[in-house]
Amino acid sequence: LVENVIVGERGPGVVRDAAGRPVARAKIEPVAQKLERGVRYGAVEADPLAVSATDGTFEFAVHEPGMVVQAELQASGFAKCASGWLTAGAEDNVVVLRTGVTLTGRVERDGQPVAGHALGLTLENQRAGTNLGTTSMASDATGRFTFVNVPAEESHLFYGALSNLRKGALALRTVTTGADDTTLDLGVLTLERGATLTGRVLVSDGSALPEGAGLLLSRDAVDDTIVLALAADGSFRAESVPPDVLTLGVRLRNHHVSKTNASYDFVNHQGLIGSVREDLRLELELDPGPMSREDPQLCPELWKRYEELRSSPLRGRPAAEPSTPR
Repeated sequence: LVENVIVGERGPGVVRDAAGRPVARAKIEPVAQKLERGVRYGAVEADPLAVSATDGTFEFAVHEPGMVVQAELQASGFAKCASGWLTAGAEDNVVVLRTGVTLTGRVERDGQPVAGHALGLTLENQRAGTNLGTTSMASDATGRFTFVNVPAEESHLFYGALSNLRKGALALRTVTTGADDTTLDLGVLTLERGATLTGRVLVSDGSALPEGAGLLLSRDAVDDTIVLALAADGSFRAESVPPDVLTLGVRLRNHHVSKTNASYDFVNHQGLIGSVREDLRLELELDPGPMSREDPQLCPELWKRYEELRSSPLRGRPAAEPSTPR
């Protein structure tokens, strides 16, 4: 998406459309830098932003001659994209922007349009170098939504955001877009009741929870998180929970999710992982102190165990064994 230039050495890049015409006012943001060994994402030693001129050319300074970077480009009327690797001072730093497709549909519940339902759309391939972030919007007064300039010929993850809890659940689905300048109509999307997740958070040593503590409920596949408030006794409730793979964790400086919980995520150590496909109640146990993580070596058997964990219902600490009468 972006072109590379060097400090003391200038060589403008060019942004064009699919017909070869220059694209003006495209924003070009360096996001990755190729190193001698590997790639650095995020902190790139270059100007943070460039904007293409009326003839489509752009340039930005980089830290050293011949530096190789990748950038993200955005321009009105075009789909956001990631460039290939661009080399400072080279003459072939050309980025082609495509118009993308239109994705539309209508949200209903009990046959009536639902306004203000928050929706998210992101590329299914979220590896570093391809992830373009999430596009969010809400349905209008008629329940209709329209995403424009969606990357063409790609698989996307589409979902109703967790912020819609109590309004109805719209599970995550994969949608595949067609060619540029086409429209993909998802039709009527009916909100489901979803499940109700209730439970209680407690500390293994019996101490009280810190004031203001909350739970983080997230979808595992996309960037979609809400905070569940905890009552004074540590109880919580979430309604209209979608049947997707979810994580349940906390962000507390002096507490962490205990590994004794049955659904503990032993790979990412982000709390519990699993699904809520029907109403369920659980007790989430925390341990005091900082977390000590040990990342396992993911052999095929361990990976199979992890996939089984992800597809199973969320479970908290095991129920206490009943005492055996003497």
